[in-house]
Amino acid sequence: MITLLFDAGAYSLGQATTSGIGLRVAELATAMTGQFSVYIYSPATSDQEPVDVGNAELVTDENDWPGLLTDADAVFFFDMPDPGRIEQARREGKLIVSENAPPIEQLEYPRFRPGGVFDTDTYQRLVDTYRYQLTHSDLFIARSHVERTTLVANLAAYGLLTPQDLNRSRQLDHRITTIPIGYSTAALHMAARAQGETRHGRAEVLWTGGLWTFMDPVAAVRAVATACAGGVDVGLRFLHAAAHPDSDTVLAEVAKAADDLRIADRVVLHTDPVRHDDRDRYLRHAAGLICLARPGIENQTCVRLRARDSRLYGLTLLVDPFGATATELTADGLAVAVDPADTGSIADYLAVLVSDRPPRPVTPEEWAYEHTTEPLVAQLRQRLN
Repeated sequence: MITLLFDAGAYSLGQATTSGIGLRVAELATAMTGQFSVYIYSPATSDQEPVDVGNAELVTDENDWPGLLTDADAVFFFDMPDPGRIEQARREGKLIVSENAPPIEQLEYPRFRPGGVFDTDTYQRLVDTYRYQLTHSDLFIARSHVERTTLVANLAAYGLLTPQDLNRSRQLDHRITTIPIGYSTAALHMAARAQGETRHGRAEVLWTGGLWTFMDPVAAVRAVATACAGGVDVGLRFLHAAAHPDSDTVLAEVAKAADDLRIADRVVLHTDPVRHDDRDRYLRHAAGLICLARPGIENQTCVRLRARDSRLYGLTLLVDPFGATATELTADGLAVAVDPADTGSIADYLAVLVSDRPPRPVTPEEWAYEHTTEPLVAQLRQRLN
């Protein structure tokens, strides 16, 4: 049987520490176990309880890498991988499959500006890693249409496209597979079993995503305050509010706004990590989701990984109109684009979400990775058999 090795890099697959990318790795690997033998290499998960990886084998001992690499037919790398491991995989003649995005958002991270001066050297290492991954991969995975377009432009810029590529596929389907942000069927079955659960207590909307400097969570706090003033009983929950150098300033702004607007009792900030299982429980009971960002190039060139939550649970997302997340989820019937500055409109939509959760507008199986990975499975079989 063909063996796939997923290198999770520095991303943990632990219940309390996994991120959007870590969960994407776990669920993609889980989905592909129906077709291949799958290993996930994740030393960052060592000594932690992992998220569900189905029939994939999770390996957390970094000393096991050489043996895993020898046995693998193809190796998958994700955002910001170790270039040394890519080099080893290339040297051993392995098929290399990569999913990545250009390092744009990092330009705004506070930790890259110690003392107010941009750390060019550290950032350049990220750029070099991205370039190396781009130039040493055989197949690519894109998470969305806009990310596929960005990837094609970068491949052309590095001279990695040939006339023969277009002869084979004018859409470059033999090089790039678009696998939209989704979930494994195991997650889908769990969500379906929970549909009948009763929601207790105050209706909540969840802030879906982090508290990065290019986002505008204070706009959500203002909208909740306005809705409450109009008689709407609604709360706002931030599941990812742990201290972090790149989000501490924004977190402080959220807490201050909640105090100033006298709704601190309605705004929950999880400053301790939330287990993935518990996080999904909050999602099952939520009235809706909200995630607002400022205009910016990062926002325009990617779809947020937490699109998974809307698609999995059929939850409406109140999202800014400035980027690709709004474009994709609005097309799904799962998003309402609202200007973060329009507090009144956001408050009105919150009232609608709290009063009646709309029915799921899409077929949930559409986004299951077991379905969306089928073109990639065909490519792997063609190249490795």
